[in-house]
Amino acid sequence: MKLFLKIIIAFTFLFFNRGLSQNIGCADTNSVNYDPSANTDMFSGYVLGGSNCNQSGWGGNYIGIDLEYYYLNSDIFQVGNEILFGEYIYYIDAIDIPTNCNSGVALIYVVTEQSYADNNPWTFQNDIEWPFIPIETTWSVNACLCSSSIDCDNICNGNNFSCIDCQQGDINNDNTLDIFDIILLSDCISNGDCNECVNLNNDNNIDALDILFLIENIINQTEGCLDPNACNYNPNVSWQCDDCCNYESMFYDCGGNCLIDQNEDNICDNIPYEEYFIGMDLTQEIKDLFTINAIRFEEICLNNFNDLKNPLWTINQTGAWPIYYHVESWIDSVNSQAITNLTNQYESIAHDWLDGLQEYDNEAPSEVDIKVFGFVFNEGVEYNSSFYETYNTYPIISNYNLTNEESPWEIRFLDTDQLFDQNWYVVPDFLDLYVFSNRNDLENSLEFYPNDWNDYIHPESIDMFVTKFWHKTTWDAVAQRQYLKIGGQISDYQTGEANYRVFAHEMGHCFFLDDIYDPGKYPDGQNLISIMNNSTTISDFDRFLLRLVWNNQKNN
Repeated sequence: MKLFLKIIIAFTFLFFNRGLSQNIGCADTNSVNYDPSANTDMFSGYVLGGSNCNQSGWGGNYIGIDLEYYYLNSDIFQVGNEILFGEYIYYIDAIDIPTNCNSGVALIYVVTEQSYADNNPWTFQNDIEWPFIPIETTWSVNACLCSSSIDCDNICNGNNFSCIDCQQGDINNDNTLDIFDIILLSDCISNGDCNECVNLNNDNNIDALDILFLIENIINQTEGCLDPNACNYNPNVSWQCDDCCNYESMFYDCGGNCLIDQNEDNICDNIPYEEYFIGMDLTQEIKDLFTINAIRFEEICLNNFNDLKNPLWTINQTGAWPIYYHVESWIDSVNSQAITNLTNQYESIAHDWLDGLQEYDNEAPSEVDIKVFGFVFNEGVEYNSSFYETYNTYPIISNYNLTNEESPWEIRFLDTDQLFDQNWYVVPDFLDLYVFSNRNDLENSLEFYPNDWNDYIHPESIDMFVTKFWHKTTWDAVAQRQYLKIGGQISDYQTGEANYRVFAHEMGHCFFLDDIYDPGKYPDGQNLISIMNNSTTISDFDRFLLRLVWNNQKNN
């Protein structure tokens, strides 16, 4: 009885797998690659997520597919080849095997026109709104394109593409070598209906020797790196292992020899940046990508800011970041809830930026108190009673008409009492300044509080600001250390709710960080996850650069 059940189970399994088998080839009778035995003309598979990110799908110009399938059938994925992801038609732009949180898949970079395909994953189409491609979406490549893009002669030695999944002896395509593959192989030999791919020992005969070869494969199957581009490529292993391939670094070859030493000091150019990776779990590939962009960042920005102190310095010296509000325009009237919430968002985002800084240097600031110096309202901006009840003891200026970087207060230097000309770009440290009084060179229609600063006591015990928090209702997002403007980024003027991504991005500029999304300045940075690129959150790369900036602020 037990033997009978085993036979029934084996037969059912065999029938099921036969029913699902596919002979992939060109079904177009007008094509030179026409295969009359083909029952489908599409190579296909499913979209997969990365090991630790993009696990629900992909929303950019690259999409993940099964890594082992790619290694075994890389000829299918030629640059310029048409590939479908669900209903979307693309062309393959480049292939990348990531070692970051997207590891475990092959990334297919895509473009919408074949002429854009250039085999470079770091160039991409601008002004494209890429759709979200969820996992388990079907991808497909038409086998009839074989003559122009796919080398038919080297995929299973012919046009019968049913063999692409069983070259290792995985005859039932379940990604495992086991007894079930032996059952199917034995059955097809008995019935004389095997396809050419089960000639596992390559002796041009399909017989019991292939069964013995398969048994040996099952007993001796091994895992290793099957990527020919890897330093530890091993063509003799049975299966591709997970995340085990090691590659040449941007800075070192497979032998550990330095590839980049531009200043010829016999120190590889990545070495000075190693200290900024403390506490970050990153692959060498990602570290190299961080470093090459950090080198570029220093060349473009940081060397120009050596003598200037940004809010990081102020926070470290005082524990606070004093700001004032300049409101050019507002919807309805300004209320206390909106201002309080905006100030709290400012403080929360500043804390997000400081997160991880002390892990690098325990002398670095870890928290900040956002203090409000005062308010400047342009002509036409009104505030209601709730605002006045909460902030009536703060400096308030109404009917202002300037829209430049100047402030409406007269500012002087602490040590000399010399008048400051409002050129913020030449003052090394804003802590050397203080507000002396209201300016007397502005329109007479301005309403000032206080009118007399001699006996004025500020409610937050500050006599100076560092950054103007600037807003108007139309789009205008830009920042320097002395101002942070998020025009058009408040979604609810009653609550003061602002767009986090734009807010945090512009705050990065206050700390001297640069626009990584600019390919002219950062050609190697287009794939970086960064709030200064196109990410919605502050990332490891942003914290890495902030550590670099902090080291500059601390030591210059």
